[in-house]
Amino acid sequence: MHKKTLISWTALPSSSGYAPRANLFFNPLNPRCRAIHRCTNPVISAFLPKGFSEITQETVGKSLHAFCIKNYLRLSIFHSNTLINMYLKFGKFKAAWHVFDEMPHRNEVTWNTMISALVRVSLYSDAFLLFSQMRAQGFETNGFVITSLLTGCTGSGAMVHQGFQLHGLIVKNGFLYDVYAGTALLNFYAAYGFYSCARNIFEKMPEKNVVSCTSLMVGYSDHGDFMEVINLYKQMRLEDVNANQNTFTTVITSTEDELLGLQVLGHVVKCGYESNVSVTNSLISMFGNLGRVQEACYVFNHMSDHDIISWNSMISAYSLCGSLDNFLWGDAVHGLVHKLGFDLNLSVCNTLLGMYSETARSKEMTKLFSEMHVKDLISWNSLIARHVQEGKVSIIDFVIEMSMEGDSNATTLKSECSKKPKSVGCINYQTKTRICSTCKNGEFEIISQLP
Repeated sequence: MHKKTLISWTALPSSSGYAPRANLFFNPLNPRCRAIHRCTNPVISAFLPKGFSEITQETVGKSLHAFCIKNYLRLSIFHSNTLINMYLKFGKFKAAWHVFDEMPHRNEVTWNTMISALVRVSLYSDAFLLFSQMRAQGFETNGFVITSLLTGCTGSGAMVHQGFQLHGLIVKNGFLYDVYAGTALLNFYAAYGFYSCARNIFEKMPEKNVVSCTSLMVGYSDHGDFMEVINLYKQMRLEDVNANQNTFTTVITSTEDELLGLQVLGHVVKCGYESNVSVTNSLISMFGNLGRVQEACYVFNHMSDHDIISWNSMISAYSLCGSLDNFLWGDAVHGLVHKLGFDLNLSVCNTLLGMYSETARSKEMTKLFSEMHVKDLISWNSLIARHVQEGKVSIIDFVIEMSMEGDSNATTLKSECSKKPKSVGCINYQTKTRICSTCKNGEFEIISQLP
């Protein structure tokens, strides 16, 4: 038999001797079958009716597969399908493909499983080739495989024409009213920017679920049409369609109205997503942007877990609302950040720098900056911008320190004033402009030469 590639394979003919041995596992007189049935491991003893579907450990599944090979026990199509699923579950795509490639007979489930697997590992072109071979062998197109292929078209970002062809198959085979195929098609058009087509499909769907609604919402959000996101959300509420994590995060990031923000918060609590980190982080950011620090604090305090985004969102909320009370709360958050060890995180420290800069607290900002173990472009730009605005110190000293930080020979810093710093290329355009606007003649000459 010639060597097969991933897609180009040749099915074994029925005269290969497979058929007489196909049901060997179901022969109760076969001693090997009795050995499996009498095994004390319940997963193995249930092999005959359930195949490899109950396997939860990779070593057990491989051992059972090896036993079948060693004892010349041929698997039925059902058992082979469960074996393919087992290998895919453990992330062993090549092993799953080998099982598929060696199967002399396949059914619709076999084809669907492998096409879906090819899409999951981003082999989109191979998935379409396999789909063509599936149709060439007389298997009917079904909604499951169409959904998988449309997902592949969306994921590839460069298969718009294949998506159009799948749309034709959907219409031809009557899958437009299949909620899963319809949702995948809607998501495809939204991902490629065909929002009118996506909305048209959405309106024609007799049954809408949370995935179809959220897919259209994400499309409008990416397009910057936040009003349509809100309108869809209100339509979902009227039609009693449940919301999920992605729905809430999309709606929250599109909300610019305080009353609607409070209503969404109530809906989040009602649906039990008040402990979901992604949703709550979005709520904190939303309330911060709306100037509702009290509500942002309420959400933050009721979170069971906090991540870096949670802290950054809360700090940003305080910095956006410049009252004295919020200054005090900002200090409290800084203290808590230090207590919990987040002061070693560069992202959190940069957010604190931004908070102190927005509230014109250069003393606390400079102290935090000096205590930071690691500094990046954002750290330096924040500090320089603050000092430029206040005009308190010589700008050139910051530039020299920035260019030479990490140099053990500190005595060379001042001598570098007349030279073009070699590593100041990280100063961004905005900060450089601010520096130049406040420089004296000698300083301007050096700063203006920076890349």
